[in-house]
Amino acid sequence: PTGASVGMVISMSRRALENGSELVLRTPEQLNNTDGLRFGNCTRLSASIMNAAIRRDGKNIGLLSFQSYTPHAYDKHDLQLLELLADY
Repeated sequence: PTGASVGMVISMSRRALENGSELVLRTPEQLNNTDGLRFGNCTRLSASIMNAAIRRDGKNIGLLSFQSYTPHAYDKHDLQLLELLADY
């Protein structure tokens, strides 16, 4: 991965840790971007991403991330369930 692609992943993770959970639903144009950090099927970006901070004693200790190649795979209800799981 390039420095730019790693930076994008770090910034997405940092946003979730600093600002709370995040639901990312990429547009077809965004899926054509070649700058993203790819893993799994390296020929394409994840179309749908949910990130939630894992907390303990009021402090962030990690990040829980679900990703799918399917567009609009998640919605706000799914993000709420991920937050419940992360807070457990």
